[in-house]
Amino acid sequence: MDLVNFQNWLMTKKRKDGNPYRSPAIATRIRDLKIDEKMLGDIDECVKSEEAMYKALLVLRKSDNLTHAPLQTALRRYWEFKYGSDFPKLCDYERARAQK
Repeated sequence: MDLVNFQNWLMTKKRKDGNPYRSPAIATRIRDLKIDEKMLGDIDECVKSEEAMYKALLVLRKSDNLTHAPLQTALRRYWEFKYGSDFPKLCDYERARAQK
């Protein structure tokens, strides 16, 4: 897991409202990603493919806060950092997966 570059990327990333992430939000993403790593193992293995990411998100969904899903959000931001795009919502991924 490339925490240093991930943190630097978050410092330049804009939120949905167009404002930059603040230091507390960045620290929270880093903390949550470390929790993800304890639960899932190697984060880079979790994001190596869409299917690996999907399976990791399913594991996190079982223990995540249902309202805000911070553990899933941290992993999703790491995916975005690695690939430059959002990972689809689970229901959208499942629908596309069923059509293959």
